[in-house]
Amino acid sequence: MEKLQNIIFENPSGISKLVYILKDKHEDLVLDELRLLQILTRNRRPIQVSIVRQKGFKRLFDIFDRKDYDDESVTVKECLSVLLNLLQDNTINQNYFKEHPIQELPYLKRLNKLFKIDFIHDEYWSPQKMENIHLLLQIIQTLTSPTNSKHNIIDYQRAIRQYVRELAFNKISKILTSSIEVTIADVIDGSAENKKFLDSVMNNYGIIQQSVLYNLLNVMINGRDKPFELRIAILYFLRCYLYQNEFGKNMTISTLSYQSEIANHYTLGSWLINGYVINDVVASWCSSIGFSCLIGGHFDKTHKEEMLKVVISIDQSPINGKTLMELSTDLLKNLISQVCLDSDTDDRGRLIQSLCAFVLCQCISSYNKIGSYSSDSIKQLICKEINIKSFQEIRKRLSESEFYVKAFQNPQLKLATPDEMALTYDFTQLHEYSTSSTGV
Repeated sequence: MEKLQNIIFENPSGISKLVYILKDKHEDLVLDELRLLQILTRNRRPIQVSIVRQKGFKRLFDIFDRKDYDDESVTVKECLSVLLNLLQDNTINQNYFKEHPIQELPYLKRLNKLFKIDFIHDEYWSPQKMENIHLLLQIIQTLTSPTNSKHNIIDYQRAIRQYVRELAFNKISKILTSSIEVTIADVIDGSAENKKFLDSVMNNYGIIQQSVLYNLLNVMINGRDKPFELRIAILYFLRCYLYQNEFGKNMTISTLSYQSEIANHYTLGSWLINGYVINDVVASWCSSIGFSCLIGGHFDKTHKEEMLKVVISIDQSPINGKTLMELSTDLLKNLISQVCLDSDTDDRGRLIQSLCAFVLCQCISSYNKIGSYSSDSIKQLICKEINIKSFQEIRKRLSESEFYVKAFQNPQLKLATPDEMALTYDFTQLHEYSTSSTGV
């Protein structure tokens, strides 16, 4: 295939002739041509750019127009597949798609015609329609992906905002729930404007934000019979919703408070707490990440203090902030022991060891008035029990870990199996920020 790609790309008229065939009125020929373009444009940026320069977008949308944006058309499906390839990880094509055509309706708004279906009242979708809409969701995710340039993300989030209403509330959403959750998450991630719009949409539909989030968290925590992909998609949505969202954080933390009359009874907080202590590794991990989202931010002191007031009941025994502090004191001693263990273990064992070293670094960088746990005291303890050189080597292994590298390269939370649950992109950003602040 690479040889064929090179032959076509090096031929001066090769790309233009391929694109020109898309004008043909014979559908079988056009279908074959679209399938060939899918193969040629896969992970080949120069060919992707050349096709767009040869009016590739225009030819695709001409086909959409001829098919009247039929969401059950195989031809439309093949067009969407080519369009996805042209836009994926290609900033040049994304810019062109956003800005052209200048004197006609922009491509993005023309794509909106595929949302002409009545999402609210349709009782059944054919397999072809589901496949086409799934491709459309992938295109939206591509345009708003956190790996894109910040400028493009903001522009596309603003333009695609109207899709949130159609996506969030429809009877068919259960079929494509995980894709829909990820799509909405990307559209609202880092956009206060779009989060407010989502809240207003929920209010317009007579739905309280807490009840929507409650139902989602219920699936994430108690959905052992649900697809793993769906539970992770909900976690990603929760992360994007809470990011830089004071209203969302305060609303959630308020349901954690022991003083609340409804605390630990069918609230957002109760699901996070139950998930944290439940005998389900997926629920526990998702809840832990959910809690970190509530207190995320380098200077988010208020939310951290509110979290310390939370009372968690395990086996009917209340655990409060004081107990957690006592546990933390014991943990400090155990962290030293963990770091001192023989490093000849599996990848996860080495990861845990380096994470313990990182936690010790966090203790060093934290201001502590208690003499025996001051920064200098912890440094002396490290020198005595481990030695600085060994400690630095163990800490360095964290950023070299396969789990860390994968999380660092993927802002969008995508996991295929529970075995991949380890670190998140947000954790890697905390680590990068904190690494230079300690003197060890």
